[in-house]
This record gives sequence, C-alpha cells and structure tokens, in this order.
Amino acid sequence: MEMLKCWSLLYGYAVMFTFLTAVGTESACEAPSSPQCFRKRADDSVYVCEWRMNTTTQSNATFDIYFNPQCFSKRADDSVYVCQRSMNTTQSNATFDIYFNPQCCQWSTHTTQSNATFDIYLNETKFEGCKETRCMLNEKWLIKYWTVDIWVKAHIGNSSCASPRTSVVLEDTIKYQAPRHISVSWIKNNVSLIWAAAEKHPALAEIWFRQVKDPTEPWERRLINTTYASLKYRVIIGNLFIHSAYQVQIRQRSTQAQTPLWSNWSAVTVPAGSACEALSSPQCFRKTATNTVYVCEWSMNMTQSNATFDIYFNENKFGGYKENRCEITEEQLIKYRTVDIWVKAHIRNFSCASPTTSVVLEHTIKYEEPSLISMAWIKNNLSLMWTPAENHPALAEIWFRRDGHPTEPWEKRLTNSTYKASKQYVIVRDLLKHSAFRVQIRQRSIKALNPLWSNWAEVIVPAELEHEPEVTMRITHLNGTRMVTLNWKPVPPGAAVTGVTYMLNNTSPQGCTCMKEKHPLETKKHTISMYLSYSAVNISIFARNTASISPPAVIQVPFKLSAHLKICDNKLLETLNKTTCHEWYQFQDGDSRPTNVMTLSTRKRKKQKNQITKKMKDYVRYLYFEHRCFQRKPNTVKMCIYYQKQGVPHKEPGDLIAFGETETSVELSWKAIPLMEQQGYLTHYSLCSIKINSPDEPKDCCNISAHWVKYHLENLTPGSKYNISLAGVTQVGEGPKATVTINTLPEKPLNVWLSFSLLFGFFFISTMCTVVLNRIKNRILPPVPMPVIPDFNPHQLENQEMLEEKEEVHDLMLLHPQPELKPVTEDAEESSFLPLEWDNSADEDMENERGDSKMSEGTSHSADSPDSPDQTLRNSGDITDLEQVDNEITMLIYRNGLVFDVKTDSP
Repeated sequence: MEMLKCWSLLYGYAVMFTFLTAVGTESACEAPSSPQCFRKRADDSVYVCEWRMNTTTQSNATFDIYFNPQCFSKRADDSVYVCQRSMNTTQSNATFDIYFNPQCCQWSTHTTQSNATFDIYLNETKFEGCKETRCMLNEKWLIKYWTVDIWVKAHIGNSSCASPRTSVVLEDTIKYQAPRHISVSWIKNNVSLIWAAAEKHPALAEIWFRQVKDPTEPWERRLINTTYASLKYRVIIGNLFIHSAYQVQIRQRSTQAQTPLWSNWSAVTVPAGSACEALSSPQCFRKTATNTVYVCEWSMNMTQSNATFDIYFNENKFGGYKENRCEITEEQLIKYRTVDIWVKAHIRNFSCASPTTSVVLEHTIKYEEPSLISMAWIKNNLSLMWTPAENHPALAEIWFRRDGHPTEPWEKRLTNSTYKASKQYVIVRDLLKHSAFRVQIRQRSIKALNPLWSNWAEVIVPAELEHEPEVTMRITHLNGTRMVTLNWKPVPPGAAVTGVTYMLNNTSPQGCTCMKEKHPLETKKHTISMYLSYSAVNISIFARNTASISPPAVIQVPFKLSAHLKICDNKLLETLNKTTCHEWYQFQDGDSRPTNVMTLSTRKRKKQKNQITKKMKDYVRYLYFEHRCFQRKPNTVKMCIYYQKQGVPHKEPGDLIAFGETETSVELSWKAIPLMEQQGYLTHYSLCSIKINSPDEPKDCCNISAHWVKYHLENLTPGSKYNISLAGVTQVGEGPKATVTINTLPEKPLNVWLSFSLLFGFFFISTMCTVVLNRIKNRILPPVPMPVIPDFNPHQLENQEMLEEKEEVHDLMLLHPQPELKPVTEDAEESSFLPLEWDNSADEDMENERGDSKMSEGTSHSADSPDSPDQTLRNSGDITDLEQVDNEITMLIYRNGLVFDVKTDSP
C-alpha cells in the first residue's frame, strides 16, 4: 500500500514535469507551501490547516497541482480542526478535496480562479466540496494522537491539482490568534503593551518596532515572554524615546505546546509619551458640606478629542468618561478614610496614568467660582458682590490691575467676605474710580478641614459714571405731533470698557402711546428720536455700566398750546370719543411739568372714568388733551382748559400800581391772579375809575383782556383825584378788587401861551424860509428883464435947465461885442466889465427918465461927457465918430442885478 502511494506520488511528479515541459513555464500550481495544521488553544476541539500556493491564470489547464495544506486546532483543547487553502485562480467552479486521517486543514493559493473547489485528504479520508481555502472539522472525525498525512486537491473546471503531503500529529500543534485588544501606555521611557490572553498561562511574544517619523529605519526585533494576569498578556519594551511615536507589530505563540506555531501579526501605533505628561492628579470634592455628590476633576493638555478616562479609588474603578470630570455619589465611595485616587487616560490603543493623590473625601470642600458678580463704586472703594456657596462667610482672594496695562503687576488682597442677605460682600479699598480695572476672584471655605480654592472668576470693572449725560434737544413741530430728537455726548472711555446702556424714561401716559415700547427705553446709541403729543413731557436720561449709574439728565418738553386756548365744554366727560385717548393734568403757575396726570384710554374705560371723576378737584384748572394715533404717531386733535366746577377768584390782581400820571391819563400795571386762586376760567379784567371829588359823576368801567398786565387809562379830567379798581372775572362772577388812588395833573396857562408861541414861530419860520429860498433862487436863476432901447438924437439940450442938471454916475459895466468867430471866454468877459460906482439915488432918477421924452437928450448929453461910454470908445480909438458907426452896438448894463440889453442903430 505504501509502495502504491509512493509510485502514485512519483507518477504525479512525472506527469507534472511532462505537462510543464509541454505548456512552458506558466503552471497552475507554482511554489506550493508546506501545510500547517493546528489548534488555536490546547483545549480547542477544532483544527485549522493553512497552506499557500502560486497558481497560473490558465483556465484550460488539464493537470494535477498539489498544495501543502495547513491543518490545525486553534487551541490545545479545541476539538475542531480548521483547514485552509488558497489559490490564485479565476475559475469560480473549482472544487477542493482534502485528504487526511481525519483532520482539518487550511491552505492557500495565489490563483485568480474564483470557481475552484477543494478536496482535503487526511490519509484516505476525503472531505470534498470545500469552496474556500480553509475548513474546520470537529476532532471527533480526526485522528489526533497519530501522525497523519494531509494533502489538498483542487478542481478547476476539468483540471485538478494536488498539494504535497505533510505529516503531523494534530494533538501537538497549537497556533494562537493574533493579539487582540492591545492597549499601550508609557512608563517613563518604557512602553507597556497589554492584550487579551489566548490561554491562561504566559506566551512567547515577538515584537518588531520602529519610529514613525522615519519609515526607512530598519525594524528592531524583541523576543519576550509575556506575563499573565487577569486574562491579560503584558510585555514591556524598554529604552524607548518617550517623545517619539512608534509602529509596533506583535505576534505570539504557545510556550507549552510541542509543535507551537506563530500567530498572525497585529499592528499598533504607540503615540508619543508627551501626550500624557500633563495629566494631573484628580481633585475629588463636594461643592458644599451638604452635598451628597462628589465631583472629580483633572486636566490634560492634549489635542486628542477621542480620549476616555478611568478614575480609580484604591482598587475601585469608575471608567468610560469622555470629559475631564465626573460625578460620583457618596454611597459608592469611602468618605471617612484616606483613599488613593488616580486617573488613567485612553487614546485609541494608548493609555497613561496620572500621579496618585491621597485624601479624606469627607473633609474636602471646593466651592464653585464666584458667579453673578456685581460691582459698585463707593467713592474710591470698590464693592464686589456675588452669590454665596454656603450661608456663612468665605475666604476670598482678589487680584486686580488697571485694564489695558498688561505689563503692570497684579496687586493681591486676601480678605474674609461678609455674608448678608444671601450675598457675599467684599470691599477693595483705595482704588482710583476714574480708571477701569481687571479683577480676578476665587474663594474657599473657612470651615472645612481640607478646603480647596475655587476656580478663578474674572471681571472687568469700568470707571464710575460721575456726571449726567450732556443732552441737546431739537423739536420739530408737525401737524398735531412733535418729533423730539435727543443727542448726547459719549461717556469717557474708561467708563465704557464693558459697554454703556442709556436709559430713557418719559412721563407720557402709558395708555396713550402708539408704539408698543417698554419703559424705560434702552439704547446703546448716542441719539434717539421720538414722537410726542402736544402735552408736556419730562424725559430723563441716565447712563449705566456694570459698576455705576450716572445722575439723570432731565429734559423738559413743554406743552404746546394753541394761540386761542378756550375753556372746555361743561359736558366734556359725557361726550368723550371712545376711540381716542384723553389726558388731564393739573396745571400750576410757571410749571410745565405734568402734575396729577389722569389718563382715559380705550381699555378699561368705565373704571378709569369713575376714578378720574373722583380724583378731579373743584376750582382747579386742568389742561385737557385728546390724542389719537395716526400712522403710529401720537397726534393731538383737541386741547382746552377744563374745570370740573368754577367759582369766582379768591384773590385780587397783585401789586396794582399807577405811574406816569398826566392831566388826562395814567399807566397801570399789576400781577396776574395765580391759577390756584382763579378758581375758574378768567374771561377778562374789570377796570373801573371814579372821580373822588365829584360823587355825582358815574363810575367809568371797561373790560380788558385777561392776558394783559399793563393798561393805559385815558380820558381823565386834569387836576382830579380818582379811585381805580381792578378785579378778575370768571363765568361765575367777579372776584375781589385791587384798588389804587391817583391824582391827575392840573392844567397850566403857560401851556396856552406856549402853544401860541409855537404856532407863531412856525409861521414865522415858514415865511423866512420862503423868502430865503426865493432869494437863493434869484441868485442862482436870475430873471431876464425886457430890453430898454433909448433914442439917440444928437442935439443940444433945449434949455439951460437941462444943462444944469447934475450928472449922476452909476456903476456900469460895458461889454464890447466880440467877433462872431471868436467866443468870449469867462475871463475875457470878466475883464470887459468896467466897474464903476453906483449911486442908489440915481435909481429913482433912472426910473423917472424911462418914460420921459427928454431921455434921449440926457443920454446924448451924457454921451458927450468925458466919462461917458461913447467918449471912452472914442478915446480908445475903437470908434472915432458916431456917424461912422455902421454896426449895431449892444450894451449890457448891470444895475442891482438887472441886465439891460441896449441896441442902437446907426443913423
């Protein structure tokens, strides 16, 4: 039988050699591997067989190819054997037969065929039809304690091939699984590797590693026996660089099997050990003495977001936390004895542990950091307040420095807080309230045996707001409404570091607003516009930061009354419009601020009306406004003066005085009756005057406007004494009178003569002015007289009487006629006059001679005289003889401003 097997094997090799010679170097079953058959553990009942083989891509091969199968059990106690085989074939219909004394084997092939089937043979026992490269068989079908021959036969279409045979004792063959669930941690410069144990005894581990940063670095190999504890294998790789990351490959095998096989490789990356250097010791505490929950906190400076943490109290583990804190109830912990606490961090397959701390949990209290911190300036002291952790004082540590000065050192204060009204109070003294400060606060218990400082709380304290905002107002009057624009200056920068909110509040009636706005209004801007009705409104503005509130700036928006404000109808309350808003407020002297405002809105109208009727006082003036909303703006549609009940004034006009008395008039002035004393709408003043000296003369009264405070009283009798009275009048009647006595001035005679004198002077001055003006006119534009032409008859005087006539010489000016082509200049004209003395007595003679028949004789006689003009002409040589003068002679004779143009004709 054995010979037959050998001949069959030789025959197979011969056939294979012949076939390979025929088809070339590409074979369907190239490079077969030796089989490995094993159990994974000693107590497994399943055997696994593995092998490898390179096959060809030929799909039409008709040859037998032999595999080296591997059959094994996964553990020493497994009762199932696994047979694996691999084949690189493209055929999907390959079948495999495995032959062994029944054992399970595992094999492999590098063929691309996907339709191969396998038969595995254990001695003469065949297990056929395996579609995969491995199979698992129970140990009851196998021969475990004897040596068995194992081979695999693959079927690809019509071709088949068989693997070489291998002989094994299945009971002695163990192959572990690859290491699983590997965790990594650094211990100084050593790396600890822990993974799930394959069996409950140590194993042999082969470890290859190199640094991640240098992939060209050769692998370093370590062969180490593991330690076994709590179903875990652990090995330590020493002398590594803690700041470097490593690539690690691990495989293991049994140390007790007679034929142990190496497991497959497992790979893991060990991160740099610096990732766990900053893992701090945990702090476990209660927040207050009455809490039953303990909080544990730790810190870790790393960027890994997938880390998980386990915290240990002695040997008690609380694990799986995703954050660097956890909460544990006191029932799970040891409170009154010292416990050791540490934290272990896990990052993927890497882990690290914190240092250990020992505490008594009952004595450990750690407050929360101060919260809801409020601050206020008290002169140059800063008051800090926050919510207390417990109902008793605490110890506070405060650090502060000026904001915006990071180079300044922190100043520190340690003080006990004051507990009052559910608040902790601390006062930091001697600071500059004009500067902003950065403040850090933390607190701790003063009663716990092991108190811990709370975390720091940081706040910025702005400078104090000392002054009210500087506000300017601009009012734009619209039809029935007003737009009020307010602008104010920003606060100093130190007071605005945390932001400033400006609060605006006005006295507009709440039921008469057209916008749904809350009061006070808040804004962070430095300007705001609002629409107001015609009623008086007071607007207060103040600035607020986190440490102080400024004094308010009060802006008074006075009411805007119509020019002809009248009194309201007596039935106003009965005829009110139900769709508008009505407003009454008590109006006092000189005060435009609303006082005792009463509003009747569209809501709860009946109840408000009854309240207004009860609150309204008799004889008190109220300003009434009726508002409505138009385009979401308050619009005043009616205003008047309202009295619920009127009476006569209680008081007379004040300070009635008279001045500037004349014979017929006097000036009067007084002060108006106060509104509170008028007790009604003042329609006018009644002014009466009565002459005291004449009791029979009737009283003279007149009504004057209620708005006047001065009056000019006329038509008085000179030199009389008058009693003048003034009283205010309402619709009900006349009030008390204010009186004053005056005396008009007496009439003076001197005044009459003065009047006549003035009249006479007027006429005299007018006459003189007329004469002067005429003289000036005559000087400027003298009149031209009619020319007088004398008769020149040369004969002797008729009688001696004429000869004896006394010659009168007058001042004459003789003008010589100039040639026509030569104009006479002004200087020449002046030089042509011959001034002569003129006798005033000759004027009358000249006038008498003008109509006389003897004028020609006299003229002729005078012409013969040596001083006559004709003689002058003859003497000068210009004219030698009158009979030879052929031209006309024009003589201009000026006499007392008269010009005579005398023309003579030659005979």
